[in-house]
Amino acid sequence: MRRIFLRGCCPKILGVVGYAGDFGTVPFGGKDKQNVQVILRQFLTWNADNFKNIGGNVNKKILDSAIKYIEDIFQNNADGHDTEHSIRVYRNSMDISKNYPDCDIMIVSLSALLHDVDDHKLFNTENNSNARHFLESQHLEQRKIEQICNIINEVSFSRNRGKSPKSIEGKIVQDADRLDAIGAIGIARVFAFGGKSGRTIEKSLQHFQDKLLLLKDEMNTQEAKDIADERHSFMETFLKEIDKEIKR
Repeated sequence: MRRIFLRGCCPKILGVVGYAGDFGTVPFGGKDKQNVQVILRQFLTWNADNFKNIGGNVNKKILDSAIKYIEDIFQNNADGHDTEHSIRVYRNSMDISKNYPDCDIMIVSLSALLHDVDDHKLFNTENNSNARHFLESQHLEQRKIEQICNIINEVSFSRNRGKSPKSIEGKIVQDADRLDAIGAIGIARVFAFGGKSGRTIEKSLQHFQDKLLLLKDEMNTQEAKDIADERHSFMETFLKEIDKEIKR
């Protein structure tokens, strides 16, 4: 199993799993670097307790298995569609879900963690075969497997432009993924993917016009809209500065 270390991160700005205060302080730096999988287990345990009043049951064993699965399937990927991205989407979806007590938190969790395992940019699969393989291995009901796969299919911006998912679970996961495409992390991911794809900086900048600057107005939940406003403003500031530097 691949081990991922977070080097020199302050817990309060830990972008992968959330705030240290949510599940106890975790030391970083020097000899205290820890495997992210251990931290994720702590985070999942905290979430299971924190979301006990939200719809559905949280199965920590299945969530832990899902993390191991995405670590394996994204093992050599560093283009912004990777384990860390999936965990951030999971975290975003958990933050949004707190405000929707009727949502099925297990459906949201698995949809978020698995949302990229059949991404057409990364895999040549059909009918969500990677996601289905994992979900069937966990013996989920067929009805839930179909629900999760439907939500996954509603995430892609290029395939769902202007479309809002029907279920609250779908709305939450779509918003969670789109939030990770904007702001500082969105900027970093654009150039990570552009570099891997052989795009120049100038061509990568066009992606802001084609997609990222449009996302703010396509959020479904109020919680995501509030976050998107701030991240959108940050991108606008960045684009003004880089345009000025390119044209010097």
